[in-house]
Amino acid sequence: MTMKIKNLKTWVLASTMLLPLVACDNTTDSIGTSMIPDTDKLEVQSKSFEVYTKSVAMDSVYAKTKVGYVGQYDDPIFGKFHGNFLTELNCVDGLTFPWDIMTDKKAYATEIYLYYNKFFGDSLNTSQIKIYELNKRLTTNYYTNTNPENFYDKSDLIATQSYTASDQSLSDDAKETTGYVPYIYVKLDNSIGQRIMDMVNPDSELNKSTGHPAYYKDAEDFMDNVFKGIYVESTMSDGTVLYIDDIFMNVAFETYAYDEDGEKLQNTEGNDSTIYLKRTFASTQEVLQANQITNSDKIDNLVEDNSCSYIKSPAGIMTEVDLPLDEIIDSTTGNTINSASIKFQSYIDNDDSEYAMPAPTYLLLVRAKDYKSFFEDNELPDSTTSFYTSLTTSGDDANNYVFSNISNLIKYCIEEKEDAREEAGGWTDAEEKAWEEENQWNKMYLVPVNLTYGGTNSSTLISVENDLSLTKVKLTGGDDTTDLNIIYTTFHKD
Repeated sequence: MTMKIKNLKTWVLASTMLLPLVACDNTTDSIGTSMIPDTDKLEVQSKSFEVYTKSVAMDSVYAKTKVGYVGQYDDPIFGKFHGNFLTELNCVDGLTFPWDIMTDKKAYATEIYLYYNKFFGDSLNTSQIKIYELNKRLTTNYYTNTNPENFYDKSDLIATQSYTASDQSLSDDAKETTGYVPYIYVKLDNSIGQRIMDMVNPDSELNKSTGHPAYYKDAEDFMDNVFKGIYVESTMSDGTVLYIDDIFMNVAFETYAYDEDGEKLQNTEGNDSTIYLKRTFASTQEVLQANQITNSDKIDNLVEDNSCSYIKSPAGIMTEVDLPLDEIIDSTTGNTINSASIKFQSYIDNDDSEYAMPAPTYLLLVRAKDYKSFFEDNELPDSTTSFYTSLTTSGDDANNYVFSNISNLIKYCIEEKEDAREEAGGWTDAEEKAWEEENQWNKMYLVPVNLTYGGTNSSTLISVENDLSLTKVKLTGGDDTTDLNIIYTTFHKD
């Protein structure tokens, strides 16, 4: 298609300059228009354009997070979800043990705690995990298609643990205690804790044989040479997924107890009193963590459904939006675009299963060409090439995801194309089409996201990340188009 205006950039800039002329209320009726000669008129018009959408499978998503997702859930529409994760464990710089007050320099207990504030599914479902020790350091690939087999061997199994999300081993009173956070407790073989202690004990045979007494000088040394991390695999769970927030591995040891004067305390039998202390190794923001998320082949069948479009997280399906930019240009040439709104209507969820996946709370609308870099570079929506909105739950727009004004996006895309045309020194129709396809010029993605707020009163948006919780929504789309409504101003003389 050949463009019908000579300089789109001038037209786009004019749209910004004229915008105030159509913004008025009952006290400012004549502002702007009073300065225009009587023979010049501004006419506000509106036009709707059909927008086509389709489902796109997501092989993986960027997930730089310290939350580990573990468990399985079989959805009647989207099929089975399976989550596992790998994580390194941090070590404080210069960590050591109080050898001079320890009773025998032996590890008393080695244990792992997996804490979670949230989970999805059946709280009473019996689940199981297996924990393996890593034999290789993790790499900085934060995508959810990490292959755990690159970092562990099945012979390095260190624990198997069954659990329920509601933790039936504790009483209701215990769970209601202030500060209680649910967790999975995993007891490890004490040889692991002993190896960790011996690697830093200057008198141990293991330390002497390695010739590296400074393994605990910092976390990198610890992970390189002592303990590289763990792989947590869900091996038995059909209905529960935990969102693991914190991971702690403790190595406990026995020491003598002393009074304030440094004298050993005695028990009632006249023997030296002892206490148990521990050293903790934790999964923190400073170390690497990777999630492995897989979905069933049902995803591929849903992508072929042309009666609608789907969104499913984590790492399942997103919706591609094709904006009719060339049609907009043809219809509004010489006019000023004031606003452009689009709403995506979701179907009423008829999933009556006991643990139905909810619709995502927030959706990000981002240019397809910027999708990966948006998350990798930790960007925020700029209301020009990226926008976010929430699911409306009441009123006339209930069950809609509404983007109230994406006019900046349309102007940006038009100017981008004009700049590329000028740089190329002109295009043929074929060259224009090739550029559009190469740059995914008119394509946007709808992606489920999590928002994090901070600052004063926690009102400042500080982070937007891919939503890794289990959500789903079915939108009108496919062959059933969505309307993009544009309001524009026509300037003409009588």
